[in-house]
Amino acid sequence: MNPLRRRIQTAMQSGGGGGTAFSPIDIAGIQFWYDASQLALANNDPVASFTDLSGNGRHLLQATASYKPTFLTNRQNGLPGVVSDGVDDYMQSAPFTLNQPTHYFIVAKVNTTTGTALFDGSAGFTSRFGVNAGVGGQWFLYSGAFGGPVTTGVDKSLTHLYAVLSDGANSKISVDGAAATTGNAGSGSAGGVNIFTVPGAGHMGAEIYEFTGYNAEITGANLTALQSYLAAKWGY
Repeated sequence: MNPLRRRIQTAMQSGGGGGTAFSPIDIAGIQFWYDASQLALANNDPVASFTDLSGNGRHLLQATASYKPTFLTNRQNGLPGVVSDGVDDYMQSAPFTLNQPTHYFIVAKVNTTTGTALFDGSAGFTSRFGVNAGVGGQWFLYSGAFGGPVTTGVDKSLTHLYAVLSDGANSKISVDGAAATTGNAGSGSAGGVNIFTVPGAGHMGAEIYEFTGYNAEITGANLTALQSYLAAKWGY
């Protein structure tokens, strides 16, 4: 990382110059926000609730003991993560409707390459709406139609920021702020938030560090601020 970008990121993280530090809720239209570093859990604790910090109450829950992911400390840049086993762990919100466009930002890494979705929008079982390992380990977006953006050549064993826009023919995926791939993923609306699986279609072994979503495409200064905040915090 070049020194200028590092200084910018440090300022964004600390609120340089005595200002208030940036937070994802500073951007209008936030729908949910999950941050593993703000969970009050101990190493190896099962995660029954992944708190929604957006104020919308869309907490990710799991009541069945054997399906709960694990909270592990010191997973990325000295911070913790919520870690699934790739067998049967998953969490989901209560159903709610989230119409397109929807812009998701998730900092995560994958520990198995045979699973299905890192996240999905079918907690209400109304749609498949998320990032999937796909054929050959590709990342792709499906919102009711195949032919959406596909991202290849990404080492999923490393931590990345996946920015995923679901917006019909304007859908796109970018990784670590690189130029996005685009395509038509369909016009399906999300029915909630689901992590580590597409319901009924297998599970992904992965680690989620921070995950937020908005009801509009994030661009310009807001996009720069959010990406800088996440990069500085998680060090991917």
